[in-house]
Amino acid sequence: MACYDGDAAPVHLARSAGDAADELDLFQAAVRQAMDPVQRLVVTHFRKATHGKICLENVHPFLHGPWLFAHNGTVTELERLGATDGAICGTTDSEDLLRRWVAARQPLSALPEWLDGVAAQCPHTSLTCLMSDGQFVLGYRRVSGKVLKPIPPDYDPAEVQHAYYTLHYWTDGEQHILCSEVLPAVHGPWRGVKNGESLLIPLPR
Repeated sequence: MACYDGDAAPVHLARSAGDAADELDLFQAAVRQAMDPVQRLVVTHFRKATHGKICLENVHPFLHGPWLFAHNGTVTELERLGATDGAICGTTDSEDLLRRWVAARQPLSALPEWLDGVAAQCPHTSLTCLMSDGQFVLGYRRVSGKVLKPIPPDYDPAEVQHAYYTLHYWTDGEQHILCSEVLPAVHGPWRGVKNGESLLIPLPR
């Protein structure tokens, strides 16, 4: 879990490579911090590891300067994109992707087009992600409909991927939620983000 505290760079409220169900004290302490009205954006990521070993350095969300990034999916052959903004700390494709975005030196509004370029060059299951620069948060959904490892023969790859890599949006006009699954406790009109769609939301000042 990470947040922006005022105008400062993003910080982690909690970060662990353990099972969240076994670390309720850590999680609940982070939730209490996240509920502070000073937090303009909170990003929480419960990850099922698919790429890179299970260790603290590979835990989402990733922070780099003003950037906060959480990704759901797998992408390979990222070296096709050119340089990174320094060596990555862990071994995930997601952190590698963030560093290559930072090296591109573009504003957040250019991220969807940049990720469309990644999709055209690099094999991937999904580029679905949340990215923030501290001024805005951008939600993006991009599913390839392909798999990068064998699946049972009775499964349809496109159906599996489109059902798994989802993004949903809710707002009451003042608060906004972007989430991979609809939250049952949050009532009102949720809508699914379409494949290839992005949402750019300003953060409160």
